[in-house]
Amino acid sequence: EPDDYFAYLLNAKNKENYVLTLDSPYPPENMCVIYDRIIDTTYKYRDQYYKQIADKIAQTVHSYSGNYIVFFPSYKYLESVYELAENNLAGHKLIKQSTELSSEERNKILTRFGGEDIVLFAVSGGFFAEGIDLQGDLIKGCIIVGISLPMVNFERKLISDYYSQEGKNGFDYAYKFPAINKVIQAGGRLIRRETDTGVLVLLDKRFLYHHYHKYLPLNWGSSYTVQDKTEIGKFIEQWKKKINS
Repeated sequence: EPDDYFAYLLNAKNKENYVLTLDSPYPPENMCVIYDRIIDTTYKYRDQYYKQIADKIAQTVHSYSGNYIVFFPSYKYLESVYELAENNLAGHKLIKQSTELSSEERNKILTRFGGEDIVLFAVSGGFFAEGIDLQGDLIKGCIIVGISLPMVNFERKLISDYYSQEGKNGFDYAYKFPAINKVIQAGGRLIRRETDTGVLVLLDKRFLYHHYHKYLPLNWGSSYTVQDKTEIGKFIEQWKKKINS
C-alpha cells in the first residue's frame, strides 16, 4: 500500500492484473493501537515535545510490561528523548541503536530480548524496523515517534521533480509514501503470529490526519486517541480486560 504507488514503480500498467488485497491474518483485537493527538514532531516544534514523548513512552511501558522497541525518525531525535526517558524507566534495561552496528552487535541485542525487560531505542527504516522477527513474549510493544519523512536534500528534490513531471504528486512519491512504508514496517514487528498480543502507540498527531491515516493498515484502526499520558494507561487497561475476558 498504496497500490497505485507500487504499481507505478513496478511498471504494472494494468494494475488490476497485478494487485491482490488481503485482510490481515491476525485477530485485530490482539493489538491495542493508540494514537496521540497532541505530539508534534515537525522540525519547528519537535523540541517542545521531547519530555512529553519520554513521559508517554514510560507510561506505555509501565502499563503493559514486557520488551519494547521505540522507533525514531533520526539518531539525533533518538538521543534527545533517550536522555529524558532514562529516569522514567527504572527497572528496564535501555539500549540505544548506534549509527554503526556490526552483525554480531545486532545479534547480541536480539538475544537480550529473551531475558530482562528491554526497551530498545531504534530508528525507523533501520535493521530493527525491518529485519527482525520477534514472536510471542519477546516483544510486547512498539512505539513509533514521528512520520519519518526523508530529509529535504538535492536528491529528494530531483525525485520529487521527476514524479511531478510524470503527472504524479512529487511530494507523495519522494517523501510521504517512503515515510509511511517505514512506519508500517516498524509497526509490523509487533504481531508476528495469531497468538501474539501487543501495544502499538503512534506519537505524532499527523497520523490522525486523513492524508496520512488513509495509508495506514486497516487493522491499525482504533478508537483509542489520547491527549495526556494517563489516558494511555486507562486505554491499555481497558484493552487488557477485553483480551483476558
